[in-house]
Amino acid sequence: MANIRFNLLGYRFQQGVELLRTSFDTSSEALNNAVIAAHNAEIADEAAVDAGGEWIGERDSDGQVIWDQHQVLGLRSEASRIAAGALGKAYAIAAYHHWERHVHLWADCDARATHERLAAATLARGYPVAARLGDVRNLVNALKHGSDRWGERLEANWPELVRQGRVHVGRRTDWYESIELTDSDVHAVLDAVSGSGPTADMLPSSA
Repeated sequence: MANIRFNLLGYRFQQGVELLRTSFDTSSEALNNAVIAAHNAEIADEAAVDAGGEWIGERDSDGQVIWDQHQVLGLRSEASRIAAGALGKAYAIAAYHHWERHVHLWADCDARATHERLAAATLARGYPVAARLGDVRNLVNALKHGSDRWGERLEANWPELVRQGRVHVGRRTDWYESIELTDSDVHAVLDAVSGSGPTADMLPSSA
C-alpha cells in the first residue's frame, strides 16, 4: 500500500499565502494603473488650459480661485498614490497574521505566545522558519504600533524599507509613513511567511 504524504494544514496554509499573493498582485496592478491615469489626466488638463482650452473651476468675488479642475485632478492623483502605498502595508500585516493563526493549528501554543515561541514551536514540528520572518514581525509591529522599538529594529535589519529616511511628526518618528514597500518587498514578506511552515507534502516530525 502506498505511503500517502499529505499535510492538510500545510495545504491550507500555503493556499492562503498564494491567495494573498494573487489578490495583492491584482490590486496593486489596478492601483498602479489608477496612479498613472490620474497623473496623465493632470498633465493633459494643464496642457489643454495652457493651449487655450476651457478653464474649469470657480472663483470668489475677488477673483481668487476657490477650486479648479487641475487641483481636483491633483488630489485624485495624490489619493491614488496614497492608496497604492497603503496596499502593500495592509497585505504585509495580513500575511504575518495568517502565519500567526496557522501556527496555533500545527503547534500547541498559548494564545498570547510571543513570536519567538511560535517560531520555536514551528521548528519543533520539523517545519522551516525563514530567516527574514523576524524582520517581517518587526515590519508589522512598526506599522501597527508605530513604536521606535520595532521601527529601529526594522531600520537596522531591513533598511531598504525606510528608503526616504524617517518622517517626523514633531519629535516623534511616524513609522507608518516612513516605511515604503515596493511590490518586490511585499513579495519578500509573502515568501518569508510561505517559507515558515509546512507544505502539503511535509509531514510533522512527530507523525
